[in-house]
Amino acid sequence: MAFASAARFATTHKKLREGWHHRQVCMCSRSRGQKLIHDAASLTDSSLAIGTWAWGNRLLYNYSPEQDKELQKAFERAVQNGITLFDTADSYGTGKLNARAELLLGKFMRYCPRQVRIATKFASYPWRLTARSIVNAAEQSCERLGTKIYIAQMHWSPSRYLPLQERVLLQGLCEAQKAGYCEHIGVSNMGPTGLQRAQKLVEERGTRLKSVQVQMSLLCREALENGLLETADAMGVSVIGYSPLCLGRLGGGAKRSGVRGALFDRLKNDELDRELKRVAMKKGASVGQVAVSWCVKKGVIVLAGCRNERQVLQNVGALRVELSEEESARLEDAASKGRQMVRNAFQTA
Repeated sequence: MAFASAARFATTHKKLREGWHHRQVCMCSRSRGQKLIHDAASLTDSSLAIGTWAWGNRLLYNYSPEQDKELQKAFERAVQNGITLFDTADSYGTGKLNARAELLLGKFMRYCPRQVRIATKFASYPWRLTARSIVNAAEQSCERLGTKIYIAQMHWSPSRYLPLQERVLLQGLCEAQKAGYCEHIGVSNMGPTGLQRAQKLVEERGTRLKSVQVQMSLLCREALENGLLETADAMGVSVIGYSPLCLGRLGGGAKRSGVRGALFDRLKNDELDRELKRVAMKKGASVGQVAVSWCVKKGVIVLAGCRNERQVLQNVGALRVELSEEESARLEDAASKGRQMVRNAFQTA
C-alpha cells in the first residue's frame, strides 16, 4: 500500500510539472474601475468569484445529478463574463456526494478553452492529524480537478477544540505548496487574531498567506466590525467574502421552505427589505444586485454561489451597480434594526 501511494504521488506530481494544469490564459479586464483592498487584482481579474457550495448539496439546495448540465452552463457563462476564480472544498457535497463540487469543476474545465483559477479548502477533520494528511488531500483534489490548485486553504481553524491540530494543518499546506500541488495557501473562517497567528506560522516555513475567506453580507458584518479588513490589508492578504446574499435571504426571491425557510423567517427585517427595494428601483437593478454591490464596495472579492445562467448574469450585473456612501450607510442602518445572520459555527477570532 505504501508503494502504491508513493507511485500515485509521483504520477500526479509529474503531471503537474509537465503542465497538466496549463490552459490558454484569458486576459479579462476588471469589471469595475474600483481599486480593491488587499491587492485583490492579484487573485482574480474581477471583484467577483464563483462559489460551489451548492454543487452536490442536497440538504440546503436539493441538488441532484440531473442539474449537472445546468451547472455546466452556469460555469461556462461565468467564464465568458470574465470570471476566472472558482472556489470549492473537498467536503462540498453531502453524504455519498462528498467532493462532488471538485469533480464537477474538473469535468467542466476539460471543455473550457480559457484558464480558470481554483481555490479549494481542506476540511479540518479530526482524523487529519499530520501534515502528510493535508498533502494527500491536496493530491486527491488535484486529481479530481485535473489541475494544479491556485489557492489551497484551511477550511476552518480547530484552535478552539484541538489547538495543536491547527499548526499541523498549516504545516501541511506549506508542504503541499512546496510539493507543487498549489501556487498559494490561505485560510478561512478566521478573525484578525487567528490570521496573524497563522501568518506567523507559515512565515516560519518560508511562505505567506494569500487570502482569508470569511462570511460577508449586510446581515453578517463581523469582518467589518472586528478589524479583519484592516488587519488583512496591512498584511497584504486578500479578503474573500462568501455568502453575500445570506443563503438567498437578500436575493429578493420567493419564500423558501425547509431549513432555509426557517432561517429566512428568523431574519425577517421589513425595513431592510424596503431600503433594498428603494435602492434597486433607483438603480434599475435587482434587490440581490444591490446586496452584492454593497459587498463589492467594501473592497473584498465577493464569492457568490451560482447554480444557473440567470444567477451568473445577476451577479455579474451587480458589478455595474455603484452605491453612494449615503446609500451604503442607509442599508447598513436598516440591516442593524433586525437580527443578524447566525455566525458560522467554525468562525474563530
